[in-house]
Amino acid sequence: MITANKLLEDIVAPRKGAKPLFEPYHVLKALMILKDKEPIGRGILSKELSLGVSSTRTLMKRLKNCNLISIDPIGGCMLTAKGRLLISHIINIIKKNKQCFASYQ
Repeated sequence: MITANKLLEDIVAPRKGAKPLFEPYHVLKALMILKDKEPIGRGILSKELSLGVSSTRTLMKRLKNCNLISIDPIGGCMLTAKGRLLISHIINIIKKNKQCFASYQ
């Protein structure tokens, strides 16, 4: 079974061409935004992530290829069951380690 950390690394890993401008932070933020505001279009998501439209498109394509989101041409991007499970898992880890993360505020 692939870990959440490995999945994030795979999503942001360079492929052919230039290294993507997004980081694991952008992946997590995108999943959190989708959890709260789905369905959402690429343009709005791009602004919320502070990424260019092409970087956001690439990120969404990679999330779709990992089966974390589905993309409706009219409705926008939505989390899949796997995407919901992943973000729920990450949120639980953060909640369990709340005291550890508090020192970074």
